[in-house]
Amino acid sequence: MMPVSLPIFMFMKRVSALPLDYKTTVILYVMLPVLFRWRGLALNYEWTDFFIPFWLGVALYSLFAAALFHLIENGVRKSFWVAFKPLAGKKVRLIFLTVLVLESTWLMGFWNTLIISSDILAVVVFVVHLRSKTKDWIKDALTALIPAFYFSAGFILIASYNVLIGSARYFAAYDSFFNSLDKLFLSGWSVTELSQQLAFKASPLVFLFLEKIYFFMFPQIGAAIILLTVQKGTKHALRFVGTIAIAYQLATLIYFFFPSLGPFFLSRPVSAGLPPHLVTTHIQAELVQKLELLWQTGTKSSIGLDFYIAFPCMHLAQPLIVLWFLRFMKRVFWALAAYDFLMLFSIIFLQWHYLVDLLGGLFVALIAIKVYQLELKRVSSRTMEVQVKSELVGRSGYA
Repeated sequence: MMPVSLPIFMFMKRVSALPLDYKTTVILYVMLPVLFRWRGLALNYEWTDFFIPFWLGVALYSLFAAALFHLIENGVRKSFWVAFKPLAGKKVRLIFLTVLVLESTWLMGFWNTLIISSDILAVVVFVVHLRSKTKDWIKDALTALIPAFYFSAGFILIASYNVLIGSARYFAAYDSFFNSLDKLFLSGWSVTELSQQLAFKASPLVFLFLEKIYFFMFPQIGAAIILLTVQKGTKHALRFVGTIAIAYQLATLIYFFFPSLGPFFLSRPVSAGLPPHLVTTHIQAELVQKLELLWQTGTKSSIGLDFYIAFPCMHLAQPLIVLWFLRFMKRVFWALAAYDFLMLFSIIFLQWHYLVDLLGGLFVALIAIKVYQLELKRVSSRTMEVQVKSELVGRSGYA
């Protein structure tokens, strides 16, 4: 009979071979219901009110961003040839699509039509590409969705732990401390004062522009998942998402010890100086209201837009990880680097983060990338070890 310890040993060996983010994600999910019950919280999620609309919106913009990155990397002529090659010589289809686009522009406006048309075209080109490479293209197409689902699962996990921490730790315990550190770096100025000075001197359109830049961070993640899946394969895209997951989990751990909400909380009233018509202003007010209620009552009926972490700044950490994984696309890398540099100003002037939060975000990104590199070395060494053993077995068998 096989010893009982042998199956356990084999199981533990397989588990140890898994990437670190898989193990930490599973452990955190297993602990979640226990911790929620301990805190007297309900594990209810706002699927129809938040998560599903949020993911659909991000998915649409992510496809558009991926198409835009492809255009930047390959140039206009090559990109358009790839996109419209299936329509070459098919005048009836081309006329039909032109009429459809014009009608859509009339009904939905130019911007919405551009995004939806680009998304549909990108999906069609992707399917045509898969069909030309493999017979089992449906399976490959569905497999390409796995990294996106993994990212979504990680997002839900982090939102859940934000609520859990918010019920146990005062959400603004370190805001004054981080604000005082900022004043040391900024020669006595604070982020809120800088933002209010800009609001006093500049047009409200400047803040609207900064807000558009700020919220484009989310499609960057989705676009990176799409491009890595198409060009490097699902496994490589999963490693990208795993690196993001490690960054989020590390940030959540830091948040537990150093909870803070952001400079907008120290403004009196909240978000003072920001134009009231901004989406940012409403989200910030809603976050403060949610967290104050959570802290006072210790309960929350459902989990939705629940990301409270100011330090470290994940709005910087994630784009840095995107840059690392997309560095093989030189033009996209530099375009994103320029965009992310502008995003630093939106992060500060919209009062989302302290200056020290950005340093924290840089630290988290570097740690997450280092973990990825160590995992890569570990997998490579294991693969080499297996190959050497196989060669030795083959030689001994031949002998």
